[in-house]
Order: sequence, then C-alpha cells, then structure tokens
Amino acid sequence: SIGSLSLEKVGIVSESPLPSTALMLLREIKEQAGEPLARLRASMGWCLDDAQLSELRYHKHELARMAKHLAPSALAHLMITTELAYGAWTAAGKLGTLRHHLAVSRVLAAIKADGEVIEAAMLAGLREAEVGVAAQDLTAILGEEAAAAIDEIGGGVSTVW
Repeated sequence: SIGSLSLEKVGIVSESPLPSTALMLLREIKEQAGEPLARLRASMGWCLDDAQLSELRYHKHELARMAKHLAPSALAHLMITTELAYGAWTAAGKLGTLRHHLAVSRVLAAIKADGEVIEAAMLAGLREAEVGVAAQDLTAILGEEAAAAIDEIGGGVSTVW
C-alpha cells in the first residue's frame, strides 16, 4: 500500500491484463499528460468515489482483455481514453451514455477494430455542450495525432450506433 491507500485504490493493480510494455507506455502518457489531465479533472469536477474507481478498473480490464490485438502503444492510449470518457460522462451525470459508449467500444474491440476507432467510439460526444471537453484538452492529453483521428472517425462511429 501507499501510505493508507491500497494500491488497488490508486489504480496500480498487480494482476493487470496489460502487457508490461503497455503499462510502461501508459505511465509515460500519464507523466506527459499529467498537468493537462489534472487541470481538466479539476475544472470539470471529476472526482470518483471508491465504487466508481472499481467500476472504471473493471471496464479498463475488460477492454484490455478484448483488445489484445492492439499494439502496446494503442492499448496504453485506450486505457487513458477510457479514464477520460469515464470521468467526463460520470461528472456530467450521463451514466446511460457512458455505459453505451463502453459497450460499443467493447464490441469494436471484440471485432478487432483499430485503436483509433475504439477511442473515437469512447470519446464521441465529449466535446458537445452537455459534457464540454475542449479539443485542446484532448490534444494536450492524447496528442495531436490521436485527437485528429478522433475528430475524423468520431462522426462516422457515432452515426453507426
């Protein structure tokens, strides 16, 4: 444990389904995106309780298990994307929408869709007025290439469901 926090509560789970390379890349993404991610979480009021953290961990594990076809870098990106979507939709009180995006993402992972397509499904609608995540926040956290792919693919993915 870390102080009085268990490793499980802070999101470091020893039986992670992520390959070690993907875990290392996820840590790097979080280090690079640390300040913009923290600023976004604070400005949007994203604060998850223990039950929500447990549910988020479950969804990340399920996606990682289903998306083993992705390269480690794409898998790491998918994990941070899942955290972004979960925080945003939960804070907006749109739990039905969140569950829908998670379900669509799992289906896409199961049919071995590209990582960008799965990410676009997860993040579709986040920049709309009801949630309001700014494009520059997505770019700062996920990088220009991922944000552009989400813009390009997102509309097509969102019309499918």
